[in-house]
Amino acid sequence: MQDWRDSYQQIRSLLDAGRAAEAVEQAERSVAVYADNYALWELLGISARRAGMHDLAVKALTRAVTTDSTQPTGHNNLGNALRDDKQYRSAVEAYQHAIALKPDYPEAHNNHGAVRRLLGDAESALNSCQRAVALRPNYAEAHHNSGMALCDLNRLDEAIEAFRSAIALNPTLAEAHYYLGNALSDTHCHEEAIASYRDAIAAAPHFPEAHYSLANALRDAGSLNEAAQHYGAALAAGPTFATGWRTATSMGAFPVDMNTLEQLKIVKQDATLSDSDHCELGFALYQTCKRLNRLEEGFDFLQEANSSRRAQLGYKPTHDSTAFKDLFTECARWFDAPVATMEPSPYEPIFILGMPRSGTTLVEHIVSSHSDVRDLGELPFARAAAAPLLDQADTAISERAADLRQHYLARVASRLPAAGAFTDKMPQNFLWLPLLMRAFPDAKFVHVYRDPRATCWSLYERFFPAGGLDFSYDLNDVAHYYGLYRDWMQWLSLQLGARLFHLNYDQLTVEPEHTIGRLADYLDLSVEAGMLAPHENARWVRTASNEQIRRPIYASSSNQWRVFEHHVGAQWDHLLPFSPPDGYPF
Repeated sequence: MQDWRDSYQQIRSLLDAGRAAEAVEQAERSVAVYADNYALWELLGISARRAGMHDLAVKALTRAVTTDSTQPTGHNNLGNALRDDKQYRSAVEAYQHAIALKPDYPEAHNNHGAVRRLLGDAESALNSCQRAVALRPNYAEAHHNSGMALCDLNRLDEAIEAFRSAIALNPTLAEAHYYLGNALSDTHCHEEAIASYRDAIAAAPHFPEAHYSLANALRDAGSLNEAAQHYGAALAAGPTFATGWRTATSMGAFPVDMNTLEQLKIVKQDATLSDSDHCELGFALYQTCKRLNRLEEGFDFLQEANSSRRAQLGYKPTHDSTAFKDLFTECARWFDAPVATMEPSPYEPIFILGMPRSGTTLVEHIVSSHSDVRDLGELPFARAAAAPLLDQADTAISERAADLRQHYLARVASRLPAAGAFTDKMPQNFLWLPLLMRAFPDAKFVHVYRDPRATCWSLYERFFPAGGLDFSYDLNDVAHYYGLYRDWMQWLSLQLGARLFHLNYDQLTVEPEHTIGRLADYLDLSVEAGMLAPHENARWVRTASNEQIRRPIYASSSNQWRVFEHHVGAQWDHLLPFSPPDGYPF
């Protein structure tokens, strides 16, 4: 008569041969005979995980730990199955049971950390993964997961070291190469990031996200044709990769035709995709139709995608109305407070701001073409330091300004070791202008504006994955927000006078030499040849304008909305453009 051990060995042999579905069938027959056998229930759960049968895996491993609750591996494997099924809190409990039974269990600590991170608890995740590393210093996956938690904590230098440790232990760990690339990119080590993405692809040639991130990096660097090739590779490896479709189809170098359109329509019918994926595919369909000159069909896709995105975000215009009202009230106090003397700094910030999609990328490209200016792109530091200060009414404004200055410059120092002038082109810094001007009395502030209809359309036709632009997904909402911005900037321009340089993007495209000359005078810079030919600037650009700025300055970009004028005219007829105040010196 066959012993249960014989059945166990047969199942294990099937698993080792990659025949997971057959292993599941054999294991189910075996547990029907040996219903109280822990080892067989555990192996059924492991086999079901390998076969992608999440429900069965959870049921089998739950039965295993019920049969024998003293086995730490059973609880660890149950945690893995629960994690696969996205039951993260239950997975944490399973890993904790495993650790309670075996405190020196590195796999359980590592897995516990990985799930803690998925729950948003990066500190606990890091502690667990580092405990796994302490127990087993050559544990590549634990080093990798430590790096992931460190990224979440914005401790990028440490994350880079953790990923490199993982790779040294296991050079074929594709995800470590990939996330190392992300961390290097976030610290502006662009060439190293590209090399890491290439290493990830070498380790896993059909890794969609690695191809996609390499394509993004190449696009940022201006290598548009190679970027298009890797977008294609990402979509070949992941045909339902919605973010890949949305980004690729927005790029002129990525070829589209009627086959592309039909393929996208088929992908969008996939009911297993998330609401967010369907939304991104809608934007991809819009971009594809627009490029194929199927404008009415494209607008229908765009309208549907925007409506879906707005519903997902739950945006309410009244929230922004209240926020601006509070800003007016609080910032009036900042103007009335006495000016404090600030500690000198070796850094000279140039803040380039305005409505998103108003031309700030081109202006930064021009300014950073000067040999004395470094570009730092869209820095999140001002908002992170300024927003909390608005609620500190009991703290003197001079103290709050000093705190803002200290925190901001400390973050800048991590990106820019050498002293000198640099650009921060986070557009929404216009919200914090009164605070920033108090914190940086010697800084330069460039406000970029253009035709409001061009700005609003450029927002409405794009998907913004990072958030913060939730007003963009409805024609009335974006016009409402523009009105709030305009009223705010008109008021600030009266308060700030010559401290704030207003740059008309539309005038820049028509009279580049004159406008750049005025800008250089305000910035106390000489006009260098590179500033007049910004498309020759080889810097990396990580915004939606990264393809546009590779071309010479041209005047048609503000008219692109007009092909859809019959759809938007009525809602936007009331839009008033920003206008510098009378007597403005520039």
